[in-house]
Amino acid sequence: MTSVAIHTMARMELPQCYALREGEAWLLSRGRPDGSGKNEDVAAIVDGSDGTTLVIADGVGGSTNGQRAANETVCLVARAAAKADAEGLRSAIVDAIEDAHQRIRTIGQTTLTIVTIRGSELRTYQVGDSAAFVIGQRGKLRHKTTSHSPVGYAVESGVIDHREALVHEELHLVSNVLGAGDMNLELSSNRALRARDTVLVASDGLLDNVYLDEIIEIVRAGPLGDAARKLTQRSIERMARTDRSPSKPDDLSFIVFRRGRGGARAQGANGSANDPGSAV
Repeated sequence: MTSVAIHTMARMELPQCYALREGEAWLLSRGRPDGSGKNEDVAAIVDGSDGTTLVIADGVGGSTNGQRAANETVCLVARAAAKADAEGLRSAIVDAIEDAHQRIRTIGQTTLTIVTIRGSELRTYQVGDSAAFVIGQRGKLRHKTTSHSPVGYAVESGVIDHREALVHEELHLVSNVLGAGDMNLELSSNRALRARDTVLVASDGLLDNVYLDEIIEIVRAGPLGDAARKLTQRSIERMARTDRSPSKPDDLSFIVFRRGRGGARAQGANGSANDPGSAV
């Protein structure tokens, strides 16, 4: 049986744990620290018999109804992932992304990052400036998606480094989103996922406030729940400060995942059963 959890307009105080067939995942989605506006991030976990799919979408601020665009996109992708078998998953997700792109044109715009995991293999799907990373236990960055933005491309080409990126004046600009123009989907090949690797999928609420080397050090080893709580705390602290950068108050969503230790139900940070969100 496939289970789907979608978090939309969520206001979580602490990350939530999911024991999955493929492993363990922790998810957080919360709005801006000041509580202004809707949480335009939408996060989903699809726990299927043939693998796990992790999804983060960030509705584009200033566009018409970005939260609705993100929610519609994630629902379409989650349904496609839940219905597809292992052989048809790639095509099903690509078709769902294109369908979402066409449907939301009159609604709004959103970024989208997806990771599919099946045993020791994963694949990433990328549109915009949310991102996915695979981090080894010793801190090696085994895989990352490219942020589709002027600053992201500058980092990828080596013009600036990750620390300079977080204080760049054009950090807020995104050059590729669903629902606008000629959307470009960046699709990776199947990548190896080692037993102790950590997968992170995150919106820019995390990525624009916490340096990449800090993220790697936090998630590379140790209990996954501790890492999720540290990422939350570090992001909120950075958003609250006014003395220096990085500090970008924003919606905050991420999912961290490791293989193994699978189970059958979702749990909160205190270990008690929790509502997993809106089922599709």
